[in-house]
Amino acid sequence: PMWTQRDDTHRTKAKGGPQWGSRIFLLRGARNLLFSHFAFQNVGNGAFCFEAPSRDIAIEDCTGTNLYRFIEAANAPSVPLDVALVTGLTVRRCRAEIYERSFARFRHASHTVLLEDCE
Repeated sequence: PMWTQRDDTHRTKAKGGPQWGSRIFLLRGARNLLFSHFAFQNVGNGAFCFEAPSRDIAIEDCTGTNLYRFIEAANAPSVPLDVALVTGLTVRRCRAEIYERSFARFRHASHTVLLEDCE
């Protein structure tokens, strides 16, 4: 497989602090997708950001440098808290370096999430 690189270099200073780059993949109702061999740099809150219920997603062999967060299941005001934003997510062999918050954050009633061999 070929590697694809995404570098969001639109970081600027605002109100005395850095403003992070944009999110890359906004997943809204996605189903049965495989993402592999991506290299992200200078990304905001989620190289992969779930904003509406999505299911059966796989993310494999990806890297990220200088991120706010690699995976974010966003606070979606239009989605009730008892509805899962993420169901059936598998993340394998992914690595993030220099991140501001955490590798991943899952909110709402997200479930059936596997993080395997990730750092």
